[in-house]
Parts: sequence; structure tokens; C-alpha cells
Amino acid sequence: MRTNASIGRRPSRRLGAAALVAVGLASLTACTGGSTPIVTETPSPTASATATSSASPSPSPTPLTDAELLALMPPEAAYPDVRGAIATAKFFLEEYAPVLETGDLTVWNALSLPDCIFCESVRKNVRANATAGAFETGNTLSLDTTQVVANYYSVDGFTYVTFPYVQEAAVVHLADGSTSSEDPGGHQSGSISARMTLEGAVWRVSDIGVEVG
Repeated sequence: MRTNASIGRRPSRRLGAAALVAVGLASLTACTGGSTPIVTETPSPTASATATSSASPSPSPTPLTDAELLALMPPEAAYPDVRGAIATAKFFLEEYAPVLETGDLTVWNALSLPDCIFCESVRKNVRANATAGAFETGNTLSLDTTQVVANYYSVDGFTYVTFPYVQEAAVVHLADGSTSSEDPGGHQSGSISARMTLEGAVWRVSDIGVEVG
């Protein structure tokens, strides 16, 4: 049991050139297992997420069915309790770097809900960088699953999953073959939170928040 993980007070300066910005998630009470709801202070998202760089896109794919999506994820993602929320949040966050590098939004779109500001910002950047002939490498998020904080069905109806993270520096590859990096060789760390909703048989992402440092 871990308590009082405060998320969303400081914006990220990196988390890739497509920066994750705090969405104002309030304090959480932690529980990493079981299915009993934990009632805590209601988080209240307040800020938008913006992103500035992305990868080369793929043609618009056929949307994945729930069965196809679950087949791509760890078996634990199919649980309709906190275990499924944690497994899905981890899977989604680990898609961040591949999406920016490959531009393949198939899984990203399938796991994103329409109200996910950050999810949409990444899509916009994938399209913008495709137009410019650019893409990103780096950005890999290493999540500490031994310190995961999960608030199962908060009073606002969402489930919140938070991981400590370390992220590799981003490298932007431009159309002319040149590259740029905000912090070559550097890393960023902090805590990253996914606001999750169980929709049908699949946990999906309503938004992402981050606290740096």
C-alpha cells in the first residue's frame, strides 16, 4: 500500500518532442491488487496536453476489434478489475515511443477514448511530421512496475494508474537527413499517470498526466 502520490503539478519539458503535459490529477490512494473500489479525493483534469513532433504515418488502418486488441496485449489486460487497468496502462504507455518512430496509430487509436487530449495531440503530431517527412527515435519509457499506484474506481468513476518512469532522450530525424535532440544522451524521470475507463471488454485511456522530477 502506497499513499498520496500527487500527479500533475509541473509540466514536462520533454517526454519526447511530443511532450506529455500534466492533466491535473489529484492525490491518489494506492492499491496494486484486488477489485474492491477505493474511494479517494476526486481528481479533476485541468490542463491540456500538447505535442510538437512525431513519426512518419501509416495509411489509415482498419480499426481493431476488441478481440484483436486483447490478443495483442498481455493476458492480464483482459481482467475487468484493477489488474486489467494496470496491464493496459503499461501496454499503452510503452506504445508511446514506437508510435512516434513508426507512425503506426492502429493500437494507439484502439486504446484511446475521444476525450483523451494527450492521445489526440500525439495523433496530430504524427500527421504533422509525416507532412514534413520527419520522425522520432528514442523516447522509450521504462516503467517501474514494483512501485505502481492504482486507484480503482475513484469517486469520479475513473481508475487511475501511476508508474515511476525514466525516459530516454528524443532524437528528431528531419527530412534532409539531419537530426536534433533536446538533451542528447540525457534522461528524464518522474511519475506518469493514466486515467482509465473500462469500455466493454477493454480498458481504455481517457487521458495521461505526468509529474517530472
